[in-house]
Amino acid sequence: METSIETTACGHGFGNDDGQLVCDDPPNAAGIPDGSYSQSCGGCTLQNEGKSLSCTHCSSSDGKKESAIGVEGCAKIGNHNGVLTCEEYTKAAAAGRRLEEDATDEDAQVTGDAPPADAKQDL
Repeated sequence: METSIETTACGHGFGNDDGQLVCDDPPNAAGIPDGSYSQSCGGCTLQNEGKSLSCTHCSSSDGKKESAIGVEGCAKIGNHNGVLTCEEYTKAAAAGRRLEEDATDEDAQVTGDAPPADAKQDL
């Protein structure tokens, strides 16, 4: 199989994808957070004083996508079809998320419509 690519098309080198020449993803910066995303995303850097992770080339079923995520409270980050997601929270963040969910459940119970006290219920 013959394949070709413009030599000026790739700023980060060339690779092979099932017999086709392709541009390599840009490298990830040093010091990025742990996670499986680093195997399928390129061009990843920390932004906003280390509060968010931004990647320019995350693999998806539609090709490569840009994606970003806040990293505070996230222990492991993954790539789900081109979207960065938190796969594992730190213990403190997980506890905080449970408290938020519990509060939301309580609010839903308190604010829900209740029948009037004198309403009859069919049994």
